[in-house]
Amino acid sequence: MTLEQALIWVASGGGAGIIAFLIIERWAWGLSLDPKPRQLLAWVISGLCGLVALGGGLALGYQAMPATGEAWASIIWLAISTAIGGAKLAHTFAVLGKFTRDPYGSRIEKPPPYRPPYHPH
Repeated sequence: MTLEQALIWVASGGGAGIIAFLIIERWAWGLSLDPKPRQLLAWVISGLCGLVALGGGLALGYQAMPATGEAWASIIWLAISTAIGGAKLAHTFAVLGKFTRDPYGSRIEKPPPYRPPYHPH
């Protein structure tokens, strides 16, 4: 994987979400949060990762510099929203894939041997 591919993966391929969840899992304060604030923290970290990836791509010349203020606002919004969307998608596959429904419609956790392995792409 080249540096350009890594920056694209972080910015738009769910990489920002995976990085955010790895940071939170290794941070005692992040783990102590309830699920909803932890999810919001993951979105903030994902958005920041997307901005860092965008800045890296611009600094290294992988992307053209925006010419106007409107173009800057649009590319910054796109970087943040795409990173957060990728984080939500990564969360869906990583966390929600661990659950299934019983015959009565209640959500139950799948037993570990039957859980499919998680391979982010």
